[in-house]
Amino acid sequence: MPKYQYSGKSIDGVVVAGVTSASDPLDLEARLVEQGILVIECHPTLSKYSQHMVKWLKRAEITKATRQLSLLLKSEVTVLEALELVAEQLSDKTLSLIFTDIISRVEAGKAVADALSVYPLVFDELYVSMVHAGESSGRLADSVDQIASYREKKEATAGKLKSAMAYPVLVVLVAVLVVLALVVYIVPVFSSMYDNFGAQLPTLTQKIVTVSDFIRNSYVYWLLAAFLLIPLVIVLVSSDRLKQHWHRLLMHLPLVKKLVSKIVAARFCRTIGSLLTSGVDIIQALQIASRTTGNSYVHAQLMTSVTQLAEGKPFTQAIASAGVFPRAMLRLTVSGEKTGRLGEMLERTADYYEKETETQLTTLTSLIEPVIIVILGVVIAFILVAMYLPLFDLVGAL
Repeated sequence: MPKYQYSGKSIDGVVVAGVTSASDPLDLEARLVEQGILVIECHPTLSKYSQHMVKWLKRAEITKATRQLSLLLKSEVTVLEALELVAEQLSDKTLSLIFTDIISRVEAGKAVADALSVYPLVFDELYVSMVHAGESSGRLADSVDQIASYREKKEATAGKLKSAMAYPVLVVLVAVLVVLALVVYIVPVFSSMYDNFGAQLPTLTQKIVTVSDFIRNSYVYWLLAAFLLIPLVIVLVSSDRLKQHWHRLLMHLPLVKKLVSKIVAARFCRTIGSLLTSGVDIIQALQIASRTTGNSYVHAQLMTSVTQLAEGKPFTQAIASAGVFPRAMLRLTVSGEKTGRLGEMLERTADYYEKETETQLTTLTSLIEPVIIVILGVVIAFILVAMYLPLFDLVGAL
């Protein structure tokens, strides 16, 4: 059962607070009444782990709920009624608890953005900022609609990237498993057969057999090393400094720098374009967008741009100083600034770079696949030839 944090008054009028388990708020109130406590306020206490699980595993359901909320708000349903109707459609219990708590906070008079901000791991800064801008301008329905569109496009792009990379990764995995199977299971069979014949093994064959013996005899140590290295890898991956160095390297590697630059540009333009069209302040929008590029190096570079923008420099000049975006993108942002439609231009730029990224990834994966297959074929052929060489010598000696 979920845990609830509550505050209330006892029969003596003493204010009490605590945390207890209950199936729902009504169950909690019933339990506390039995203890002589009248509940004033209660809300579920969700751990960071639970919120992370919702964020990563229920991302599509959050997007679906956002789209439903936008449709209901555009149908002139009140915010409270819209939230209640969306909550009724949710299948995930944790997400349902979150929406129930948001509804109770809105009922108590809090703004929707403030209620959402209680769960920052589920509703990120971008989501809350756009809702806040919509509430402030009286265009909440439009803002929620833009959030839904933003999330749908982002998820569609991420899905295309994953599907483009899935086949090459699968081929590499199969290649590694096939080679391991040959070395661990097939090579020992040949080695044992040649030992029975008393055959003198060629140098190449002997080396393959040595590698096979080493892998089979030391696999426990390999597993132990892998187990010990996992915490080290986690620490290294979570290091901000190492992330920044790695992301900087990706931005300058000859073979992938153009692709990485386009991916960063697409994410940046999509985020800041959505924020600006929702009415979010341009400085705040730039700060948020810099954190959604997925690149620590770009984020660090754009912090200087935020300072320059605050000092009064034009948007394009400020982000150009970061030196991380393609020139074509900067030309488009200049056009958007001149026409006073920067947000719309950035969203169109995001569409362009998302298509470019998809095309380039498709081309890249179509080239990688045959290369991997050829390399796999060469490695397998090399192992088999090495193992058949003594057999040819035995046949020649008969």
